[in-house]
Amino acid sequence: MRVAVTRWSVLLLCMLALGGCSTIKGWFEIDDDEDPRQPVELEKFEQTVKAKRLWSTGVGDGQGDGLYRIEPVIGDGRIYAASADGEVKALDVTNGKRVWDADLELPISGGVGLYENSLFLGASDGFVIRLDASNGDLVWRAAVTGEVLAPPQGNGKVVVAQTYDGKLHGLDFATGERLWTYDSNMPVLTIRGTSTPILQG
Repeated sequence: MRVAVTRWSVLLLCMLALGGCSTIKGWFEIDDDEDPRQPVELEKFEQTVKAKRLWSTGVGDGQGDGLYRIEPVIGDGRIYAASADGEVKALDVTNGKRVWDADLELPISGGVGLYENSLFLGASDGFVIRLDASNGDLVWRAAVTGEVLAPPQGNGKVVVAQTYDGKLHGLDFATGERLWTYDSNMPVLTIRGTSTPILQG
């Protein structure tokens, strides 16, 4: 008898619960007029500045198949740009005319860093390169422990480059000789990429 009462009680509770669902039915339905997946209408604005393209040019194969983030840098009225296949160009900032170009014959993965009259680039096969910014001549090429994804930075005394394996390398500005290496612990799972070093002092 007790089992039958329990069954009837459970059945009655289920019926009451299901009956109550009709009162909250509309809470979870999407109104066809207000679909949240639709984009919000853009605000209307008046264009106050008109941009005009002055010039455009390409450098080598650009970012290449490695999807490297090789960024140009501006200094002394020039734009210095590099491509993943090792081409480096100096362009006049006003008209885009070529000042010089160089073919490093190295796969570039990080750059371009600039300090005074020096350019710094990193290679995917573990090299840091310093070029003379006035003519594109190679000053030195130094081996590091891995791929360099961020632009190396210099300050006249040292050139600092971060490699994909978590190491930060300090290289002699004049010769490229390795002065020191700082090793940081890398997580087991990490996103591909490194930050650009900042030198102060």
